[in-house]
Formats: sequence, structure tokens, C-alpha cells
Amino acid sequence: MCRLRILPSPSGAAGLSPFRMSPAQLQRLLHDGLVHHRAGRLAPAEALYRRVRMVQPGNFDAIHLLGVIALQQNRPAEAADLLGRAHKLAPNNVPCAQRYGLALISAGRPAEAEPVLRAVVEQDSNNAEAWDHLAYSLKLQDRLSAALECHQRAVNLKPDFALGWYNFGLTLSLTGRYAEALACHEKAIAANPDYPKGWYGRAQAYHQMHRLPEAIAAYEQVLEMWRNCMRVAYQPETLIARYEHQIRATYAKRLPLPNSPQRASWRNIRRALVMLSRIFWFVGVKGDYRRVFWRFALARLLRGEIEYLIMVTLLAHHLILFAREASSGRRNASHYSFKPSEELEQLVAAE
Repeated sequence: MCRLRILPSPSGAAGLSPFRMSPAQLQRLLHDGLVHHRAGRLAPAEALYRRVRMVQPGNFDAIHLLGVIALQQNRPAEAADLLGRAHKLAPNNVPCAQRYGLALISAGRPAEAEPVLRAVVEQDSNNAEAWDHLAYSLKLQDRLSAALECHQRAVNLKPDFALGWYNFGLTLSLTGRYAEALACHEKAIAANPDYPKGWYGRAQAYHQMHRLPEAIAAYEQVLEMWRNCMRVAYQPETLIARYEHQIRATYAKRLPLPNSPQRASWRNIRRALVMLSRIFWFVGVKGDYRRVFWRFALARLLRGEIEYLIMVTLLAHHLILFAREASSGRRNASHYSFKPSEELEQLVAAE
């Protein structure tokens, strides 16, 4: 992601901190944060980066990586602020500047992103991704001719750049050059046959050219690719294993809650027992993935990890049902929100 280094805090009161930590300790926190970050565990990574920043408010790596997480979590305004601060600390750091430009675009500020990205391609003229980002900032300003020139630079530098060809095709479509757009999407597919956006762009180009039978066939291809992705990602065994891995890494570090009379009340105990009985019946007996469930559940029961069992099963069961309904057309996967299904409500109803 980036090479870590400890930069001195800016002089003045803003750079002072009441906390003390050696450079080796800061480096260790950053390293541990990166391990979590690269594994996709963004919450613990963010917490570690924040600890570094508490000790050294002007630490470039902590600010930069916090901005990366904000960008990954679709918090563009926060990402632009953090990456902008990091960019001021290290204006010649190309990855930071590139991400800053992308954050500005995501925050709806393409005109501000343009000079940042132009500086990036001046420093690194062979950076195909930066040329593609610059093209996007220009497109959002309705400067399509300039955007097309940048797209061309991007794919010339990286002929197997599937995303670059796809974006090039989208911009060409805005100018009415549908045949050229189709050729770009074909090149995106050639670069990566498993890239759904390439197939979707191809379908759109056929649609815009009024070649409807070919457009319908291409849209069906896209839908089948997404259905297959959902079938693989939300297989019960895969999903439960994923949640087990996540909880193993975080469960032992959770903040302990006091066993207050309210928490350990008979009402709450009864509710947990009812939830367990429903889970056992609807998933462990009637469910078509009951063998997978019991392989997971028996180990949890033997260890007395009831909270763990309930939490994983509720989340996994909901997503398994949702994926099946979405892939069959009964739910809209593009506008997902947590709306408990009737089957899930059967698990959690306590009365």
C-alpha cells in the first residue's frame, strides 16, 4: 500500500501531544494496522491508525491510511480532508496525491481534483490509473475531448487495463461514438473475460446502437455472471467460515460488558433460549444447509459460546436467504438494505 516512515510532527502547538511513544512503538502500531487493513479488517486498522495520530498528530502514514479507509468506506468528504492533510505533509508522494484526487472526485469536487491529478501524471507520466482518474475528472466537467485524450493515454500505457477500456467506452458513448465505445468494451472483455462491467458496457453499447437482440443477450450474460458471483460468495459453508474468521480475530478483543441484573435477567435469558430453539428448528432441522450449520454450531455449544453462535447464524442466514432471492429475481440486489425476511423473523421472534 505504501512504505511506512515516521515523519516528525509539524512544529507548534498543533503538533504537540500529551502522549509519549517511541518511534519503534509507532512503527509497530502502523505495521499492525496495515496487517488488519490488508486483510480487510478496517475497524481495527482504523483504531490503530488513530492511536498513532493521538501520539503524533502530524504522522503522514496515519493520516494517509485513515484517508484511504474513509475512501474505502464511502466517506468521501472525510477522505478528501484527511488525504488533503496528508498531501500537504508529503506533496511529492504520488500514491497519496492520486488518492486525494480520487477522493475529491468522489466528494463532487472534480475541478479541484484536476490540478492534483495533473501534478501526478507530471511526476509519473506512465501511471495509467492516474490518467484514467484525470479523464474522469474532466468528464465530470463536461470536457469530453480532453477526457478522451486522457483515456487514450491510459490504455496506450496499459493495453490490458480492463477498467480503463470500460471507462473509455463510457465517455465515447457520451459523444455518440457508439461503435468505438463497443470496441472499447470488447477490449475490456478481452483483457479480463470475468470482468462484469466490460460485459455490461458491451450490452449498453448494443442498446445505444439499437441492436436489441444482441443487447438482450449481453444483458443476460451480465445477469448470469452476477448470479454466479452471489452463488459462490453466499454459499453457506463459505459465508459461515468467513464470519468465523472475522469473529475469531475480534471476539477476544471485544469490550467486556458488565453482567448487570438487566443483562442477566430472566427475560433476556428466556429470549436467548427462544432464539436458540428457533435457530435449531428452522436452520438445524428444516434448513437445507443443516449439516454445515451443525459442524459450526456444535463446536460453539461445547465451548459455551452462545452469543457467538446466535450472532453468526442470524447474519449468515439472512444473507444466504437474501442471496438466493436476489439471484432468482425476487429481491433487488442493487438496492440492498437490511429488511428482515419472514424466515429471519421466525428466528428472532421471542414471543
